[in-house]
Amino acid sequence: MVDLLYAALEQADGANMPIVVSESGWPSDGGFAVSLDNAGTYNANLVMHVWGGTPKRPSPLET
Repeated sequence: MVDLLYAALEQADGANMPIVVSESGWPSDGGFAVSLDNAGTYNANLVMHVWGGTPKRPSPLET
């Protein structure tokens, strides 16, 4: 999804606009398989993912 945003910004002459991911998709009101252990795993994987960037821009994402 971030690469789609980068592509749209490039089309609108906004290629140098900084992007900050301010929200991720972890459920905050409970749900299937929600636990502290799973939340920790989710957050650790999110950090590892944003450090790698995206295929379009392989530098860390501000998150």
